Amino acid sequence: QALALDVTVLDEDGSEVILSEEIEESDDTDIRPLIDGDDNFAFGSDESFEDAGFTEGTAEELEDAAFDAFEEDDLVPGFD
Repeated sequence: QALALDVTVLDEDGSEVILSEEIEESDDTDIRPLIDGDDNFAFGSDESFEDAGFTEGTAEELEDAAFDAFEEDDLVPGFD
């Protein structure tokens, strides 16, 4: 059931992007050229996953790791 939403997608130049509803499963489109040089996908060598809040390790190491648990109330200061 369609919701009949009318959406227009614009690229960075303000030109309309035509969206296709068909996706070929055998299509091996490589997206690397699309994200190369894009700062949103960049991860500098001077950065670490730990600084970003992630934990690195093997499955066995992470299985027994202690993780910090928090309640949803902790996300908003002064919210009880």
